[in-house]
Amino acid sequence: MTGGSNWDDFVDNSPIFKSSELSDYDKAEWPRKIDYIAKRVSEGEYVVGNIDNQQLLSDGWDVEDKARDYYLEGIAALTGDRTRETALPDTFDIGALLVEFQELRGGLADVNRDEIPAGEILSRLLTRTIQRQSSGSRADLASQLRPDTETPRELVAELTSAPELADVVSDAVPDTDNPSTLAKELASLDLSTELWDHQLESLALWLHHGSNGYVDMATATGKTVLGLAAVAHTVDSGSLHPADQHRLEDIFDGAVPEPDSQRPNNVLIVTTDDLLGIQWSRLFQEHCHTPEEFTRVTNRGIQLPRMEIEIRSAGSLDDLDPADYGLAIFDEVHNYGSKSGWGDNLVSFVDSVCPVLALTGSVTEPFKLTVRRANKNFPVLYRYTHELALADGVIPDFEWTLWFTDVIESDALDRLRTTSDRIQEMITYEEGKLHVERSAVASVAPELEEETCEAIAGKYTSGTALANQLREVGGGETAPTEWLESLAKGLSDRTLDRLNLSADLDAIVTEAERSLAEKRPTLVLTRTYGETKALWQQLYDGSDDRVVERLEAGGSAEEHASTIREFDEAETEEKVLIGPGNRIGQGNDIHSVEVGINIAKPGSGVNATLVQRLGRLLRDAGSKDTVDFYHVMGVQPRDTAVEPDGESFVQTVSEFFGQVIEPDTDGILKSPTVRVNNTVSKDVAALERLGADSLRLDARGTVIEAAYAAAIQETPLDKPAVETDWFSAAYGVTTPSQEMVSTDDQQQDEDDRENDNQTPLSPLAEHYDAFRSLGIIHRGLQNIGLSEIDHEDPFQQWVRLVKRILNEEGFGEQSVGYGSQLAASEAVDIDDYREFYGDGKRITEFETVTVTQPPSAVLALIGDRFANLDTWYVPLAPDSETPLPVLVESQAELRRAKALLEEFASMPPEQSFTEDQENRDTSQSVKKQPENTQAENELADTPVADVRGVSSAAAEAFSAAGFETLSDLQTATDEELVSVEGPSEQRIKLIRASIGRI
Repeated sequence: MTGGSNWDDFVDNSPIFKSSELSDYDKAEWPRKIDYIAKRVSEGEYVVGNIDNQQLLSDGWDVEDKARDYYLEGIAALTGDRTRETALPDTFDIGALLVEFQELRGGLADVNRDEIPAGEILSRLLTRTIQRQSSGSRADLASQLRPDTETPRELVAELTSAPELADVVSDAVPDTDNPSTLAKELASLDLSTELWDHQLESLALWLHHGSNGYVDMATATGKTVLGLAAVAHTVDSGSLHPADQHRLEDIFDGAVPEPDSQRPNNVLIVTTDDLLGIQWSRLFQEHCHTPEEFTRVTNRGIQLPRMEIEIRSAGSLDDLDPADYGLAIFDEVHNYGSKSGWGDNLVSFVDSVCPVLALTGSVTEPFKLTVRRANKNFPVLYRYTHELALADGVIPDFEWTLWFTDVIESDALDRLRTTSDRIQEMITYEEGKLHVERSAVASVAPELEEETCEAIAGKYTSGTALANQLREVGGGETAPTEWLESLAKGLSDRTLDRLNLSADLDAIVTEAERSLAEKRPTLVLTRTYGETKALWQQLYDGSDDRVVERLEAGGSAEEHASTIREFDEAETEEKVLIGPGNRIGQGNDIHSVEVGINIAKPGSGVNATLVQRLGRLLRDAGSKDTVDFYHVMGVQPRDTAVEPDGESFVQTVSEFFGQVIEPDTDGILKSPTVRVNNTVSKDVAALERLGADSLRLDARGTVIEAAYAAAIQETPLDKPAVETDWFSAAYGVTTPSQEMVSTDDQQQDEDDRENDNQTPLSPLAEHYDAFRSLGIIHRGLQNIGLSEIDHEDPFQQWVRLVKRILNEEGFGEQSVGYGSQLAASEAVDIDDYREFYGDGKRITEFETVTVTQPPSAVLALIGDRFANLDTWYVPLAPDSETPLPVLVESQAELRRAKALLEEFASMPPEQSFTEDQENRDTSQSVKKQPENTQAENELADTPVADVRGVSSAAAEAFSAAGFETLSDLQTATDEELVSVEGPSEQRIKLIRASIGRI
């Protein structure tokens, strides 16, 4: 009896399907079984039932008719969310989607892209198309779909969380008779992200000016995405989001300027740092869903099937011909004025026929002079300040906490434990792939023939790929042994199991109760309606005056809007609104929220849409002084974790912190406060350890991932590194507000500094930052493998000595190091000092410590693994004026390095005023005495040899010149002290800072 017959219209044969195909499986396994049946149908036909009562499934309609309800029941069981059974509209044809997915995936099986699973290629294309076909609130939902799903059930699980997208899915399925072309289609630069208004207007002005000019946009307002849009418009294998293309057509009355079809299709991206190439490659991944495997930066470029994107540093363009490129993007051009040759290269491109777009966050005078040297006009196209970005909601700006908490016991957690045990017995991870040795297979399945073990052994790009091979070896449906089938089940659904772990709600209830008691209106964003209801039941009290509102499953958009409005208009401040994160705030402004709590999916990183929405909600939080946001991440127990889980964890944490350093329009621009519940502290530490080793040496990793991984290596085993000050230690960033400054603000800061130069010098702060800089360089060397050197090697001993002079241990005569002295100081705020004498992240203008750049050999050795390494410094010993070594390779060199360390003051003064600052202080009748001088503590007739800060060699020189006592030094002018032969100028500065003047 064939599927789709008239008889089937009258008889419900689905119970036969269930008893025949599903009765031997747990409900959570039903989707996998039905996926297999859909695969068989895509290859021909599939017989259901016994010989007396057979049904023939021959197409997607048959699968829909017989299996739809069971499939959704299974998805609900697999995700632990019963609402998914009825989430999708009845008109959505699941059966057709399953069969088409399997058919196309089968056609991709032989594509020469072994590193990308066929299912992921198809899912990325589907997701990209769905996002390009969606707008408004549906675009918000579409942006939250995972693009890297590998199986039909993962895709359907995603859709059940966003059923509004169901009607566009059928149209999004690629329609092709040759699936092998889909991989090339995925390599096209088709943007799935809509541009902000200021980005689109900038692009339009660039086109209007003949594709030539520059934009001046504040940090974090999307300059690089604008550059990506220019690339997508220019190359013949790219396109803007359809909505943006329509908007451009409106701007140009249908005649959008098109690129010259005769020009090359290749693109040049010029950065000030080679490492920024990784940032650009990730832009393609995020905004075009181009897989990481397609966008690897090799040989200074990204090679796509139809084009090459060459990525060069600004200092390496001399051998390039502008005629070879269809477009050149120059990033961070405000740095060009001070670098020899950089401006010349920019001018040569501007004067050529190659279209040029330059990006900057501030327009400097040297850059203006560079542009004026060009023969062609190179106009500023658009200016967009930090203030405008905040007003437009482009930049979210609020304090937040990254909160790690427990997950509850569940079937998904049990499956992860079982799978983890199986993985440990048979699989190892190397270079991002699963490795299976023949001997390991034979060990867990001794009953198998040697040929079968050999067929299973190999390298696999994903757990799903290995699961498929296990079942292929077993005949197609199951693996050859029960043990291996258990492994295959766990591997194929492991991503879904991890994503559907549920955070323990007790801690969230406690935090919400605290906010209610403090009368701070609270918003709780859940993952599901089930979580929403559970929280509501714990917080609701019918006899209380509090208002507890929730969005209900099945509610219409109008009903949800009404609930939100009722919450917003409630006169009490003791109120809470609870609802799924992908439902709250879409088209609805909420003005009364002061506390936001977001329950994240385990392993999920920054969600651009959610962050933007939270930024708008929390920015409008009434008249209160502060708002708080908690991003809650449930942590899987360490007995369920394997290496990829650790990599994911480290990457996610790095992403949350990294948005401060490399911001764009999709991040929270303040580094988080970290809260780790005691019950998960060891689990967090275990995940960090699992991920650190591989990421630390991964050339594709970001510098932030490398810094975090290095910090993990230095942290005690059971202590989470994320709780330490690893980020501020590496980058000196404690708040991003220092980086969020418009051009006007920068000019005002310069004016203020010129007019109010009253910040006292701090030798202590400068000593700390100079040695911290050397420590950063050491960390960069360790990141390239020098950490593998023996613990007692002279280099490792030198690294530890430099750390000692900074930390509690101290070096030589130090009771504690500079860092501990600084932490105990009430007179010096290192952040303020870095802001005044540096760039906000570190000191760049040293007044009391002499510094120099690292040796060129060190720069070459580290290469592009550490961002802006040439802006870090090495301190010079104050007496010999010799730079401290970076690399120490022998015991003799180590002894010389120790001798140089001993020249540095063990306890530099916390503060000192320069002579100009003292003279400028007219509010007192006598010169201002430094707060931390020895004048109050030592007698004027103290012998010069006993004065703190004066070395024995310097004391001899001063005595020979007639300066015998402390009083002699205090009454001498700077010129008189500098004229003494022997002590260096730096040593004189330190002495003056210590003793002051009288």
